[in-house]
Amino acid sequence: MCYHNSEKSPPKPVRTKTWPEKPITILPLLPEENAIDKEERQLLDLSIKALSHQEQLMLNLYYKQGRKYSDIAEILNISINTVA
Repeated sequence: MCYHNSEKSPPKPVRTKTWPEKPITILPLLPEENAIDKEERQLLDLSIKALSHQEQLMLNLYYKQGRKYSDIAEILNISINTVA
């Protein structure tokens, strides 16, 4: 579909993730979806706070910093089996 200057343009994607099979475009959330997302985020935050300090560090290193299991094990001086 082609959009000209006089026509309304499509909504702009918030973020795009590319999987090996095909790109996926995620459009902005509706207000009710945003509320559910906020509730889920709060529940996730509470769950993470309930973990031990070491478990929180492992999650941070893996998900936020993109470290490998072997790196995390070495940084925290623990077995790789504990990380996995």
